[in-house]
Amino acid sequence: MQIAQTSMPSKSGPADSFSQQLVGYVWALVIFWTFLSMAALTWSYISERRFIRELVEDKLRSHITLNLALRRWITTHGGVYVPVTEETPPNPYLSHIQDRDITTSSGKHLTLMNPAYAMRQLGKVFSDEVGIAGHLTSLKPLRPENMPDEWERKALESFEHGDKETLEYTKKDGVAYLRLMMPFVTEKGCLKCHAHQGYKEGDIRGGLSVSVPLKEYERKERKHLPIMIFSYTSIWIVGLGIIAFGFRKLRHQITRRVESEYAMMRLGVAVNSAADGVVITDANGVIEYINPAYEEITGYRVAELRGLTSRVLKSGRHDRYFYEGLWKTIKAGRVWRGHIINRKKDGSLYEENMTISPITDAGGNIVNFVCVKHDITSEMALQKARDYFTSISSHELRTPLVKLQIVKIILDQLATGATVDPKIETARDALLESLASFDRIVNASSIISDITHTGAERSFVRDIIYNDVMVAVENARGNIGKASRNVEIQTDMSELPPQTLLLGNHLMIRQAVDEALSNAIKFTPNGKTIYVRVSLRDGVVNIEVADEGEGIPPNKLKDVFIPYYSLENPQYHSSGQYEYHGGGMGLGLTLAKLIMEYHNGSLTIGQRAEGTGTLVTLAFPTGDRRERGRESEPG
Repeated sequence: MQIAQTSMPSKSGPADSFSQQLVGYVWALVIFWTFLSMAALTWSYISERRFIRELVEDKLRSHITLNLALRRWITTHGGVYVPVTEETPPNPYLSHIQDRDITTSSGKHLTLMNPAYAMRQLGKVFSDEVGIAGHLTSLKPLRPENMPDEWERKALESFEHGDKETLEYTKKDGVAYLRLMMPFVTEKGCLKCHAHQGYKEGDIRGGLSVSVPLKEYERKERKHLPIMIFSYTSIWIVGLGIIAFGFRKLRHQITRRVESEYAMMRLGVAVNSAADGVVITDANGVIEYINPAYEEITGYRVAELRGLTSRVLKSGRHDRYFYEGLWKTIKAGRVWRGHIINRKKDGSLYEENMTISPITDAGGNIVNFVCVKHDITSEMALQKARDYFTSISSHELRTPLVKLQIVKIILDQLATGATVDPKIETARDALLESLASFDRIVNASSIISDITHTGAERSFVRDIIYNDVMVAVENARGNIGKASRNVEIQTDMSELPPQTLLLGNHLMIRQAVDEALSNAIKFTPNGKTIYVRVSLRDGVVNIEVADEGEGIPPNKLKDVFIPYYSLENPQYHSSGQYEYHGGGMGLGLTLAKLIMEYHNGSLTIGQRAEGTGTLVTLAFPTGDRRERGRESEPG
């Protein structure tokens, strides 16, 4: 697994570049689609027009073919006899034929109708019924009406040169026509009427010209054109919609991909720049990647660890059950957190807090593990040194305390005579005050050592909190008298059942109440009162200590728990515990807060409801104390 080691890329640059290129491609596609749609419309229109023209042409050819077939049939029979009528008088151009006119046995008069005469009659019918006008013409016509026009003359001349037909779109009087002409070839039957003109069998004697006006067909073309335009415009619009949809979809996918790549780059930069070590392994624990921070921690380079497992770092300080529990947790897909001791490349040991998180694929299968390792070697060394110093100091301070007690005994003996040297009395008073302060310091150090030193916890027992509070109050009242202070303490224990039990250390509990009371006495002027109220609510014992002093400024409330912090002028700082503004070590409330947290309780401090003085509340839960410390394996 590779994580790019690069500077942070610009997020908008690649996405904007891709978007601009995509917009260009889309516009090119829109232009191509428009051109293709217009070309398809044009091709369809031309095809439609060609189809209609071919239909007209076929119609004209069919008409001529029909006429020629009828003419041939009439020619084959030498003409046909029809009754003489006003519309069909005898043909004057057949007067040279002996049997042009005959009378039947019934007295009915008939006249011979040659092919030309018959086709003229049929041409009139076709012109009226079908709209196709026909014209028999020849370069040597018998009738003046059969004289060819200029277009027909050219067609007849082309027939002389072997052409089989002449088709042309022309205009006459501003109207478009399609004209078609085919030749008449002289057959044997034709010589009956045209031999006297010098024609011989096989000669081109003339032709049949037909024409049809295109006005009706053009109207149909114009009628179809809007339908075609609408159809192709609709297809064009649908195509544009598809292009737009595809553009949005593709742009979204590209944007997501660019953002994903950017996120991966950003993650790579973050991992490579992280102060904590990061190790990525496969599902079997084989190392695939370590970041530079972990290289600095262990002394190994990524090339040296890639392909190996973390066994190369084992220190031998953990048994197999430790590692079995670790693997059981992460193989189950859960996160493992714990403290571990490993060995560097140079053989030295180091300690780290480690978090191992499984990474799964879409199917829920574990594919990788990510280990985040925080080197705590220096912190642990410092903590051990601090614990050692606290433990030793709390023990060693008792030795000079014992010696001072001996000095006190000697001074007490010297002060028993009738007259006492004032210097001895002064020394004795100073010693008593120092002993009290020294005793508080030793006691505080011992408690702090017990709370913070690993494995040195004092035993917890079922303790009657009622007795602890009363003892602390009575001790405070006695100390008020010794300090020549005029401060009253009023107690209200009515809301606390006398047999209420706490699981804890009664010496620490009394110490916490003592510190809250001494702090209140020290800031309460003479002639004022301190109120102690104890209650049991929802399984929590609340001890409220309220004084009638000046109170603590709101901006100073967060500072009172800082060790050795004092609200008084440090130039007049002393260790007086009950004197008004008598100073102190600055550990009272800090120590009380540590004791409360040690008992899974809390200490809060604020203003009294009346607006004057300070209210300190100690809250002790009556249930069993929860185990302290961090879980090595999460459930």
